Amino acid sequence: MAVAGKAPGERARVTPDLVGALGTVPLKVEEELWKVGMKSPDPDVWFAWDAEREVVQAHHSGPEKGSLTGGLRGLGKTGEIVEDAVPRSELLAEAERIALLRTTTDGTPIAFAAPNTTGDGLVVGLVSDESLPMTRGGDKAAVEDEAAVEDEAAVEGLSDYPITVERSPGFEVSSRLLYGKPFIAGARISRPVGDNKYKSCTTSFPIGIPLATGWKSMILTAHHCGGPETNWMKGAAGATTKFGWVPSGEAKVSDAIAVMGPDANESIEHAPYVFWGDTNTNSAAPIRGAVVPIVGNHWCHSGSYSGTWCGNQVVDTGVAACYGLTGPCYTGLVRTLQVNGVSSVGSGDSGGPSVAASLDGNGYVQARAAGTISGMSNPDPNSCQGVPGTQGGRECSAQVLIAPISLYLEQTGRSILITNK
Repeated sequence: MAVAGKAPGERARVTPDLVGALGTVPLKVEEELWKVGMKSPDPDVWFAWDAEREVVQAHHSGPEKGSLTGGLRGLGKTGEIVEDAVPRSELLAEAERIALLRTTTDGTPIAFAAPNTTGDGLVVGLVSDESLPMTRGGDKAAVEDEAAVEDEAAVEGLSDYPITVERSPGFEVSSRLLYGKPFIAGARISRPVGDNKYKSCTTSFPIGIPLATGWKSMILTAHHCGGPETNWMKGAAGATTKFGWVPSGEAKVSDAIAVMGPDANESIEHAPYVFWGDTNTNSAAPIRGAVVPIVGNHWCHSGSYSGTWCGNQVVDTGVAACYGLTGPCYTGLVRTLQVNGVSSVGSGDSGGPSVAASLDGNGYVQARAAGTISGMSNPDPNSCQGVPGTQGGRECSAQVLIAPISLYLEQTGRSILITNK
């Protein structure tokens, strides 16, 4: 990691609506698990937070118990090791296989698939307009029993592993407007897609590649927004000032890809901060580090259209999902649910930052990079925050998929740029 940059605008403070909605996992635990998870990444290791007991569980399914014990020593009684019944790498591969099918044998669309949180099977989201069985009326218990029979029939023969079905609307791909150098996470970018139409997305975290002459810096966004050879403009649709481009051959990791400067091999002048607040804010929170996904933790999403919304609980990791029957497919995603049902992400927020947030001793927000906003489900134009759904046909959701920063850094060997200021 590198230290660079200064704060643009004001330092972000917590607002009354965010009190109690920041990260649920203590900062020390996040820091220790980052060391454990990134020192020797293992697909069979994952983490969960038991809020009732205030204990973090390091799950494994192989011979790494000894190394985990050493890594968790700094947590004392706050950490414990749990051995899963099935190797997580096997469940990840099976989840990817199922998601890529896109439909079950009876034609039911598949929203997502992921290892379950008990380490012995899968959770599969089946696309349904009736995600809550009790909304169909009649006797609640009878309706739930009927739904369970339907769900069991839909996934019959889908896998040799036990499957828990979750009814879920299908996922689909999901600004800060007036800004200048240095560029920071959460700003709006756009690109023309023909016939006076534009696609808008959001910038994510500054990434660095060490060179003999210094650092080359880039900024992440979502791959589904635009792959290699994509040119991005600074600001909303119709903007003409070039922000950057994705060079030919630039690799994606899950749904994250890096944008370089306007000219070939040029760094993006960045500051390691995240826009914090509504869509017109100039407040920013410093990026102090990064986190690995921890089931049960709360993240804050900060898209350029919706603004900053916290209380997004991590419910699944290692998620595989395809966007519709013909759209792109991604693996290694994290699924979050906003605890109060608030639509925290909407159209145009794709590519934006998701962070684990806390307060410093003076009440200022500090952020640790968690991931890049990828997709959403159950889109509703009447639930949008920030820029409302009536503008530009936006749709928004409380259920979100995130491409984790830990996976990107692990697979590319790059660094996330942070600040100590």
